[in-house]
Amino acid sequence: MSRRDQTARLRSALTQAGMMRGGRLVRPLLPPGKHSRTPAMLPGDQYANVSGALTYLYDSHGAAAAGRALGTSVARYENGWQAVTALAIRGGCRRDTRGMYFGSLPGGTPIAAPGGTVYLVSTDRWRRGGNAAPHAADMKVEGTTVVVTRGGAAPWSARADLAPLARIVVAQGTAACDGPSQGAVLTPASARAPLLDAQGRRRGELVVTSMRYGNSGSDPRNGKTVKVEGLDAVVIARD
Repeated sequence: MSRRDQTARLRSALTQAGMMRGGRLVRPLLPPGKHSRTPAMLPGDQYANVSGALTYLYDSHGAAAAGRALGTSVARYENGWQAVTALAIRGGCRRDTRGMYFGSLPGGTPIAAPGGTVYLVSTDRWRRGGNAAPHAADMKVEGTTVVVTRGGAAPWSARADLAPLARIVVAQGTAACDGPSQGAVLTPASARAPLLDAQGRRRGELVVTSMRYGNSGSDPRNGKTVKVEGLDAVVIARD
């Protein structure tokens, strides 16, 4: 891309982010060597446009070209990356990366299980183990639906809907690209979902102890296809 194209790319991204009006930045740049504790979060693609264009203009065409694009001098910075840092921004997840949210029960949280058999289940094969007893409960995840199958003399299969819990995890947590960031703290009430069979009979309850909820496209807030990517839970089966 030409210098003109990169300048337009930079100004367009900054304007869309609300950081530029009339060709000028709405707030001053940070001094060299300073870092913001509360940088502005930009969508990943927007951040890439800002950082890519600004570093290109500075490092390929000099501080004067970068300064003209920003509407303010950047001569005090040693390179384009320092100028990007001075904008006090950070990027979220790009459309081609995965946004991941995480929620868990605090350690030591008591789980009430009156009159039932308790099974520990996990999507992690190392935690699940390879020699489960024939009567043990098995768990599979389909999107935001958990399917639990119990063997033994009176086998059954039932489902739990984790969509409400996923909404809590997204609302209370913050996503990072390709991994969890700040997780949501679950409660025994919010982490509990009924297990219903095909006839609508309640076979027990699923209590989530930890959950990773992600998106193979981008941030789950964008409404793309999302799913539970990892789950540890307790099944309380009614005997």
